[in-house]
Amino acid sequence: MGIMTRFARLCKADVHGFMDQLEDKGLVLKQHLREMEDELARKDARASRMLGMKQSREQELARTVRETNRIEEDLAAALGSDRDDIARFLIKKLKTVEAQKRELENFIAILDRDLDGLCECVRTQRGQYEQLRLQAAAYQLRAEQEAFRRTLSDCPATGAGACPDVSDEEIELELLRRKKSAGKEDAS
Repeated sequence: MGIMTRFARLCKADVHGFMDQLEDKGLVLKQHLREMEDELARKDARASRMLGMKQSREQELARTVRETNRIEEDLAAALGSDRDDIARFLIKKLKTVEAQKRELENFIAILDRDLDGLCECVRTQRGQYEQLRLQAAAYQLRAEQEAFRRTLSDCPATGAGACPDVSDEEIELELLRRKKSAGKEDAS
């Protein structure tokens, strides 16, 4: 590996390190969570549209089935009256309606499969989102605690605004108060 390649890598690493320090990881994390939430909302809307389309096609299929039954009744009447010309017309119409019915059934089956897949995907991703959201909240809490610890460690030992030293007697007094308070709660 040449010296220039190593130098280039070193420069890139320094730039990336500098950029990482500039970014507020908490804000970046919140932005990613918002983007995940938006994507889940888009998928929910898509699932809603697909469900509406499925319901519409199911209503259309029900009308087609009713139409098929009506044509079958008319065809039986035409055959019973020896009206072959009308029977031919009804058979042609029946074949067309049955083809339409098969297409609708196939389309509904495809919608069902796709909708089930999308809903499963959304459930999985929503679970992952919730898990990440909880992890992000825990990260944010740790960051706040760390900032608080740094603030306390920067606190001067003396002077105005000094962090007070707690004496052993104050600790014992607080312990007695809490025991007494806990004893009253247990008695109730």
